[in-house]
Parts: sequence; C-alpha cells; structure tokens
Amino acid sequence: YFLFTLTPDQLGRTLFPLGAMDKPAVRARAEALGLVNAKQPGSQDACLLGPEESFAEALRQRFSAPATCGEIVDEVGRVVGEHQGLHRFTVGQRRGLGVAMGRPAFVQRIDPSTARVHITTRPEDLLAQGLVAGDPTWLVEVPEPGVTFPCEVQIRYRATAVPSTAVLRPDGTLAVRFARAQRAVTPGQAAVLYRAERVLGGGWIREASRGEASTPFERV
Repeated sequence: YFLFTLTPDQLGRTLFPLGAMDKPAVRARAEALGLVNAKQPGSQDACLLGPEESFAEALRQRFSAPATCGEIVDEVGRVVGEHQGLHRFTVGQRRGLGVAMGRPAFVQRIDPSTARVHITTRPEDLLAQGLVAGDPTWLVEVPEPGVTFPCEVQIRYRATAVPSTAVLRPDGTLAVRFARAQRAVTPGQAAVLYRAERVLGGGWIREASRGEASTPFERV
C-alpha cells in the first residue's frame, strides 16, 4: 500500500531483507541470534512519539504550520462548538470532538476553505459509493482513458481492499466505484488498486461520492 508511488525501475532496485518472513518468524530468528530486541513489544502508528505526544500536533510543528481554528457544525449547518485546529480531525473520527450531542457523533467532512468541521450522528452519512483520486501512478501499463476495468481498491492502510470498478478519466483523474459502500473515504489518503496480490497503481483521494448515478462514474 505504501509503495504504490514507486516506479518499476525503483522497485527493481529495492531489496526487502525480510522476504516472506512474518513477525513471529523474525522474532524467533532474532532470539536465536541473541538480539536484545527479540522480545521487545511491537509498536503501532507513530512509534517515534513520546507517550504524551499528539501525532497531529507533532506534524503541525514539524511543518511549521499554523493551527487553523474554526467552528464545528452538525448535519444542518448549526454551530455546535469550536475547535482549535483542523489538523486534529479526520473523516470518521469519533473521539476527541469536543462536543456533546447526546449520542455518538462522527466527523463527516472537513472544509479547509471555511475551517469548519462537519459532524453527524448518522453513521450512514459516512458511507461513500466511490471516489475520485488525483495524480495517479501505475506499475502496469497505463489504462486507456475512458475504459473501465475491474480491480480491488484499498482506501487506507488498515482497510481491506474491496472489489471495485475504475476508470482513468480524460482529465487524468482516476474514478472508482465500489461494489459496496465504504465508510469514511478521506481526501488526502491513498487509494491503491490491486488485482489479487499485484499492485496496479493508485492515486491520492480528492473527494468521495455519496450519491447514486446513472452510470458508475458520472458523479465521481
């Protein structure tokens, strides 16, 4: 998933020293070699942060970016709170919203132009039928524009790739239609296309499609 932007030439020069070994096999080998980290607990997410550090805040500081504060609004646009920075939120987020709605609420979308975080108490509002991705890269022959093809699409690194149909549009963007709706399709994340275990390519998500269309790609 993370390597989809590499070119075939770059992959041809890349070595993966663990090969097909899984984590238990690596730990067993490390223990046999007497390595001190053989039984060290595994890490998750941003493993270089301290226990009290925020990943979002660390990124903001790393790039010297200002915190863009703004309003939190509900499904009908009613202001229900304020936030201290867009960088603290992601689509689908439930915890740490800073508002009490009387029932679980989720981030539905983030609008950088207004600095508004839109939330919803309806889980179905997070479902998308497809997406548009920009700046696609390919590890296979570039598809013919306008010709749909079957594939599996993964929309985040912990997600399972789902059967989909894709098309490279004349403007160079990639449109994807899922076989079943997906939750929390997030602009800025990578959408990676597979055929079985082979990576075809991918792009960076620009927008999600939530409505039905007369053809799979009219609205995405």
